[in-house]
Amino acid sequence: IAVGLLRLQVVDHQRYAALSKENRVRLEVLRAPRGAIYDRHGDLLADSAPSFNILFRPFPAESAQRTALTRTPEWITRVAALLALDAEEVRRLVAVANRSGRSAPLIRDAPFRVLAAVEETRADLPGIEVQIEPLRRYPNGSLAAHLLGYAGEINDAELDSLSEQGYQAGGLLGRSGVERSFEEILRGRDGAEFVVVNAMGKRVSTLAGEAQRPPSPGHDLVLTIDLGVQRALEEAMAGVKRGAAVAIDPRDGGVLGLVSRPAFDPNEFSHGLSYQRWEELTSGGANPLLDRAIQGVYPPGSTFKIISTMAALKAGLVKPETHLAACTGHYIFGGRAFGCWNRNGHGSLNLIEAIQGSCDVYFYQLGLLIGLDRLEQTARDFGLGDRTGIDLPQERRGLVPGASWYDRRWGAGK
Repeated sequence: IAVGLLRLQVVDHQRYAALSKENRVRLEVLRAPRGAIYDRHGDLLADSAPSFNILFRPFPAESAQRTALTRTPEWITRVAALLALDAEEVRRLVAVANRSGRSAPLIRDAPFRVLAAVEETRADLPGIEVQIEPLRRYPNGSLAAHLLGYAGEINDAELDSLSEQGYQAGGLLGRSGVERSFEEILRGRDGAEFVVVNAMGKRVSTLAGEAQRPPSPGHDLVLTIDLGVQRALEEAMAGVKRGAAVAIDPRDGGVLGLVSRPAFDPNEFSHGLSYQRWEELTSGGANPLLDRAIQGVYPPGSTFKIISTMAALKAGLVKPETHLAACTGHYIFGGRAFGCWNRNGHGSLNLIEAIQGSCDVYFYQLGLLIGLDRLEQTARDFGLGDRTGIDLPQERRGLVPGASWYDRRWGAGK
């Protein structure tokens, strides 16, 4: 007995002292709120609000008895019933937490009735805790959803590459829209504190003498968006199943409003999506997460006639008063009839009149006069085929086909 006491108190003193401290002292992360987003007039578009999460916090590996308790069917069943969750899902989350040693959120932004029930029974359910955390909030729901984007919890794969930048498990990362483009500005820096816990793992106090690091909130962001213009665009697009609309200030190019249909509510991502809901958002042809304003690629239609006009005038091929063959409602080329939108024809028009009437036949002929190389160069001079450089991620380029493109598509010289 004397030798055993000597070993415990002297030889292995440091080891057991460290284990004791681990059992009573815990490092807790203090989540930093993301910066708020405002429109040009100071109207709120996104902010962070306090929320209560129910989480499972695993015990130290040495607490074998308590760790085993959280794996029993009785414990799993009680927790699942209390939180109205599937027992198998609770079992899975707890198993992952016990393996990794990291806390596992069971419910985010828990309603008051669940919160009250947890507080009443927490002493009987070791490992279950309530955590206050900033929740990303979009007060206008789906309004400007594609422009604002959303922020989601960082996953394990991302954590491996971003941990050196201060990201921690459970933190938020901008996934799309402004949230992604201005991630470094909007994200806060999490704080940390050491807390003393009792034998049940419940917090008792903050550890005196240990350095505490308060969280640092993210910076606020003011956009060029005008909430009034955005609402007007949303109302105008209310009946559109698939499409996009953008309002731009002609004085400085600032985007006043941007709408893509169908839309989504970014608040769903703050509360956490089920697998089924994620499938609904990402599968099928509607694809509400696609920002058609910057990711959809469409033929320009009659707006391209201005490009053709500039190319022809620059090359000296026509003048404003130049007449081409009269429009009869269609134009024959390569043995095929290409129609005009006016099936009855516009008759004989000069360039100005052709623009006013948007005569397709006139511009079919003008295109042949210009030639492919001049037409391509003029289009590129106007910025077509390139990105606009808008402060939103994943913008796609347009296509301006030239001779090389046609050769690749159809074969050389065809």
